[in-house]
Amino acid sequence: MKSFPSSFRISSHFACRIHGYSLRHLSYRFFSSKSDAGPQDNPALDAKPSELEKSPEGVIRPWYVEYAERTFPKRNVFTSEIPPLPEAAPEFLQEVLKALSNQYLVSDLKFIRPNADQPWSTSDLMLLGTCNDDGHVISVTRGISQKLKDLKIGTVQIQGLPNLSRQRILNRRALKRPEAWHNKMSTQKTNWTCIHPENYNVIIHLFTKEAREFYQLETIDQDLQQILSENHENEDSSSTSFRQVNKKKISSERRTSPGDRRKFHTSCMRNDSIAKENASFTKSLNPFEEARRMYLAYDDRFSLESFSDHVKSLLDRLASEVSVQDVNTLLTAVALSAPPSINSLESSRKLVSHRIQLLTSLYTSIQKTTPIDITELRRILSKCLICSCMVETSDFHYLDPRIYKTEQLMYRHGISMTVKSYMLILNVFAKYNRWKDVWIRWSKLTNIGILLDEDMYCHIFRLVAESKNERAAIYALSNIFEDMLSQSPELAASKDIAVYLSRCLDLISFQNDNSYRSVHKYIQASKSRGD
Repeated sequence: MKSFPSSFRISSHFACRIHGYSLRHLSYRFFSSKSDAGPQDNPALDAKPSELEKSPEGVIRPWYVEYAERTFPKRNVFTSEIPPLPEAAPEFLQEVLKALSNQYLVSDLKFIRPNADQPWSTSDLMLLGTCNDDGHVISVTRGISQKLKDLKIGTVQIQGLPNLSRQRILNRRALKRPEAWHNKMSTQKTNWTCIHPENYNVIIHLFTKEAREFYQLETIDQDLQQILSENHENEDSSSTSFRQVNKKKISSERRTSPGDRRKFHTSCMRNDSIAKENASFTKSLNPFEEARRMYLAYDDRFSLESFSDHVKSLLDRLASEVSVQDVNTLLTAVALSAPPSINSLESSRKLVSHRIQLLTSLYTSIQKTTPIDITELRRILSKCLICSCMVETSDFHYLDPRIYKTEQLMYRHGISMTVKSYMLILNVFAKYNRWKDVWIRWSKLTNIGILLDEDMYCHIFRLVAESKNERAAIYALSNIFEDMLSQSPELAASKDIAVYLSRCLDLISFQNDNSYRSVHKYIQASKSRGD
């Protein structure tokens, strides 16, 4: 060993480096023991070739093979069960089933055949599938629609996909008013889509798991029986299909004039002139006018069966002369008329059941005997079914909870919800102070891609002002009005909207100088614009 001179000194930095080097080389030997199950240095050098062949434990495996197995484990491949193709089904459905199962991993595939006697059914075969989430529904719908186009089976209709232009409008609103839209911005979402090849009576329904459990299309043949049942309030209250009626809403304090009832004679009544115009339709066909008057004279001796037979005989004799206006007038009269003897919940439920039963019976007869478009007939029927859930006499008001089931039925059977249908439902719920339901359906209007215009905002503010509900006024001024200001393109100040906004402000009891400043600015702007 080399000796250092006596004058040589080891600095502290050099001593630390020597100490660290010794620890790095001695730590494994110092802490390890013979009991450790660590790898040997080189087991192949000590073992004989015959021993390596006998014992598989001695086979040398490269370290990177074991590392790859630990890092990239084998994935369990998901394959959903493909149901057998029903008899007389189109052949292209086999390709669709393979794509849904193998390529898009859609689960719980099932075929159902709606009952041919069901009034609203227009499809012979329905294919149901469950997707993982909203994004999965959108991607699968676009992929399957493209595959159907590649198969060249004709025009393919798609319902339920979010509107791309609507998403761009929401993005512009968020940039314009980020504080108001911070909690409202979201990606494109949809929980149910329908794919319908026009040349085939086949509809492909794609849901999320929650939406499929809610709509329950497997029980589509039982819809009419559920609506006609009068004891549905005794069912499980946790069910999402029905909602309990708040019996406090049934009171004799509010009086209804005959003019109020005219608001529901068409799908969306925004002024009295439309109601008068709709009432003039009854003069176009005298026999149906007599039938309508006979039903309006409803009393205890009245028979629904005789009335139905009378109208059906008229349809057989005058099928070629019946127009959409006549059908609308007749079904609306059936949906709205009520005898003055109705003064209890039990009699109201029976009346609603009679209305629905008669409406569906007349609808079936009209569909078979007249050449009227089926889409228009279904819209008239859905409007009348909604109106039939209201029972109003001079001193009694009742809203049957089957209105929720009727609204759900429109989705289940593919009846398109137009803006007029939404306005009608908003009218009904606002009239009975169901403001939570009003706001839910108003938000649906924005989600389905409908651009709200000045008339629609004027309509909702008018409902709030006429209800004289302070909580509804606060919500409308705090949320609906802010959304109106975020419209792109901007809506000009309207004098009609300003009138209803000022009436909404009068309903709020507590205000100060800083309350609803944007509302006051809008009212001032409308006045200056009018001048």
